[in-house]
Amino acid sequence: YMDDDASVLLCNQSSLVGNVASDGGAFALLQAEAFVSGTRFVRNEANGDQAKGGAATLRDGVKWIRPSWSGLMPNRFTANSAGNAAGDTGWGGALYLSNSSYVVRGGATGPNGVANGTRRALSESNASDAYGDYFGENIATSAGGALFWNFDDMSAGSVASFWNATRVNNTVGNSGWGNDAATSANKIEIAYSGVMEASGILFDAASPVTAEAFDVYDQVTTALVATVTISCDTAVDNEEPVVDEAPDLVTCESAGELTSDLVDGKTEMSDFYVTLRPGKTVALGATLSYLTPEDRTATLTASVGVWLRECNRGETKTIDDSSGRITCEYCDNDNTEFSFDPTANADCKKCPTSVESSNAESNTCHGDIIQLKRGFW
Repeated sequence: YMDDDASVLLCNQSSLVGNVASDGGAFALLQAEAFVSGTRFVRNEANGDQAKGGAATLRDGVKWIRPSWSGLMPNRFTANSAGNAAGDTGWGGALYLSNSSYVVRGGATGPNGVANGTRRALSESNASDAYGDYFGENIATSAGGALFWNFDDMSAGSVASFWNATRVNNTVGNSGWGNDAATSANKIEIAYSGVMEASGILFDAASPVTAEAFDVYDQVTTALVATVTISCDTAVDNEEPVVDEAPDLVTCESAGELTSDLVDGKTEMSDFYVTLRPGKTVALGATLSYLTPEDRTATLTASVGVWLRECNRGETKTIDDSSGRITCEYCDNDNTEFSFDPTANADCKKCPTSVESSNAESNTCHGDIIQLKRGFW
């Protein structure tokens, strides 16, 4: 274990086999630098709940550097595990990196060439690349069978190049994500398919709002323990939404929230109705809150706008006196009503009736259409 930012670990042509710890089976580095090449990490274990890095843990700015100078061989990580007991959470079967980098680079000088050599250049970079190293048969119970990244600022450019490594049969537990590599949640996506009215949208069991969390590699974060809060507000102007207060509905208003746990990386919200006067836009928002493996609280947000059309000709606008809910009612009533005036509280009009019904056919009216038939009116 090394926790000095002036420390440098040099490890070349070594074998680290069968070591066990709760945080970094073979070793853990905090604020140090490591030059590791040609080294075998085999059957090392990180055990216990919240186990991290079966082979090694790198945390808080560590640069793990595998120089590619002539004669220095790639590293091999084989059959390492994190969180292998039943019910344990485990992150990074081989390597766990938190705000740290894993880099393979060449250079003209060795690790002591601080002034103008590779070490200085890497210390000033967060770029990561595991090119040529081997990861095989590693396993984690929660995420990242071979490697797990956790950054306070999850930047895809910092982690994506792990795919240049050789990866063979790395796995995660049944509910985990990322057989080879995984990261903390990076984004949340929100979608809806509610029953739309001109003045609002109903989210019931058949048409809920859904929110789903993903990591940098666009993998669903299935084992992530998190809560999602759905909120609604006006997306334009500051007008408050009007909310249906029916007792069997959960209200969603600008000052209110709906919260649910994330299950298998996804959650659904239903049984609420949001209204606003027609012609406005309601913004549905989703906020994901979770603890990273480092026990830091992280939040992600997403939103989608729901535009509510105006009432059209052929409809009347009605306002419920008790709830304030506004709806656009289509005039039909078995082809006996019509409307040319979609204004507030205007009634649907009755179809014209015959003066001489014995010689006339019934008129047909619906929406803003009047179909007059033979006769006198």
